[in-house]
Amino acid sequence: MNTDAEIRRVLFAQPIFSGVDPGIVEAFAARCRMNIYPAGTLLLKQGQRGDVLMLLVSGAVHFRCQLGARSTTLAILREPTLFSLGAIIEKTGAMADAFALDSVQVVSVDGVVVRELMLADARFATNLAVQLSGNVRGFVQSAVEQKLLTGPKRLANFLAQEFERQGQTTEIELPFQRQVIASLLGMTPENLSRAFDVLERHGVRNDRVRVAVESIDDLVAFGKG
Repeated sequence: MNTDAEIRRVLFAQPIFSGVDPGIVEAFAARCRMNIYPAGTLLLKQGQRGDVLMLLVSGAVHFRCQLGARSTTLAILREPTLFSLGAIIEKTGAMADAFALDSVQVVSVDGVVVRELMLADARFATNLAVQLSGNVRGFVQSAVEQKLLTGPKRLANFLAQEFERQGQTTEIELPFQRQVIASLLGMTPENLSRAFDVLERHGVRNDRVRVAVESIDDLVAFGKG
């Protein structure tokens, strides 16, 4: 694989470079690097300033935040997207640990390169603002669901999104271990099992690894109700 060509391909597909002069993107790409990390690799450490912007190309990244002896999952990224953006703009430490859930491919660039381009190109700076706004809205939506929806409804919404992601309507394979899913949804593993029991009464069958539904429309409706 031509790594330089792959980096350019990945960057040109990113919304943050929409409308940015191709020559500027090419120069930016020349200062990036691409790496593959095995599952379990710590990519970011909570509180530690790394000053590196990362773009997930493939694989899954698990964000966990710890306070004392307790920890929780903030998010799991799976599609190509930026992370550590806020930290490199503000030049602060990472808000959470970021682990590779499986083998991940990541493009990274020093924060100073990003900040230089923000000052030099207004379109790029605007695109970054839009990206940050979307990140905030996503976290707010997640917080609203955890505060206002019951565990079974949160699980129903997660499963409905996963059916859509996998392009299926009757059966899917769970993307993560149940303990990870429970933490992502703000539950204990025991409460996740109870939530599956509730969904069973609404046509959902689960054998711990796979999930089948009698009606995806009913699952979606239950999550919204």
